Order: sequence, then structure tokens, then C-alpha cells
Amino acid sequence: MMLATRMFHSLSPGFFRPASQLLRPSSISSSSSLLRNVWKRSVATEHMTEIESGSRLANQRLHRPNSPHLSIYEPQLTWYLSSIHRVTGVVLAGALYLFATGYLVAPLAGYSLDTETISGLLQQVPTWIKVPAKFAVSYPFTFHIYNGLRHLVWDTTKELTLKGVYRTGYAVLILSVLTSGYLSFVLVEYYV
Repeated sequence: MMLATRMFHSLSPGFFRPASQLLRPSSISSSSSLLRNVWKRSVATEHMTEIESGSRLANQRLHRPNSPHLSIYEPQLTWYLSSIHRVTGVVLAGALYLFATGYLVAPLAGYSLDTETISGLLQQVPTWIKVPAKFAVSYPFTFHIYNGLRHLVWDTTKELTLKGVYRTGYAVLILSVLTSGYLSFVLVEYYV
């Protein structure tokens, strides 16, 4: 709205005239004076063949950086945590959809995917495979939960300083590893 008001006030008073006065020679000359104030840019063109223009364009693209060009930035903890948060969210959602689809389709294929079948299969797996597998399954959950809580803390405008962001980032990493380790190693004795 503000731009429209400025444009309206910048127009000359002679711009608003009755239609009968628009065809007079004096009105045509005053409207051409309005056009003189328009910024003009001259364009120079050069005739070249299609092959020449293609090679020139390809040469320009070789020297043009990607946007944003990530190699000019120093990798930081915030990059990694943001990326891992997004990846764990996608992995968790994908695993949920795959398991739900498998649970629905398994009876149609003659299989059973209930808790008794899954528990029976997991009891046959040796402990040295179970522990890293449980860590790999639990880490995305714990990281995504702790980093989500970190974002909720930020929503309350706490820990938004540079030190606070790094402090909470390291806390998320440490808590995720400790919780996943607890879920992997300590609970082995109950379910082995």
C-alpha cells in the first residue's frame, strides 16, 4: 500500500486530465516528457552461431559457483545437528510407514507380523548382533526426541545465544548416546 501511495504522489499534476484534453498536441508533448524520465538501458547484441553460443554458455557455467557454495563455509556443529535431525525424522517416518504397510500386507501374503512372531525371531538372534542393532534402532529415536526438546526450549527464547546453541547441541549428542547405550546394553539382560 505504501508503494502505491508513493507512486501516486510522484505523478505530475498534468497526468490527470479529462479525456477531451488528451488528444491535444500540448498533452502529447507533456506525456512524452514523462517518458524521458523513464530509466533506459541499452542492450548490445552480437550475432553468433548456435554452437558458439552453446560453447560460450558452457564456459560461463564452468566458472560460476553453485549457490550457495558450501565450500566457502566452515562446517559447524549446527549444520550437522540440523542435518541429522532431518534425516532421523525421515528415517523414523519411513520405518513407521514400512512397518505399518508390512503389518497390513503380511496376512495377505500368508505371513504373520504380530508380536509373538517378532519376539520369536529376535530370540534366535545372537547377543553380539542384538546390541548394535538395538543401538542403531534406538539412536534415531533418542536423538530426534532430544533435539526436538532442544527446539522447544528455543521456542521459549531460552538458549538462543551462540554459547547456548552449542551447549544444548553437545547435550543432545551426549544424552542421545547415553540413552541409546542404556537401551542397548542395560536392557539386554531382561530380553536375552
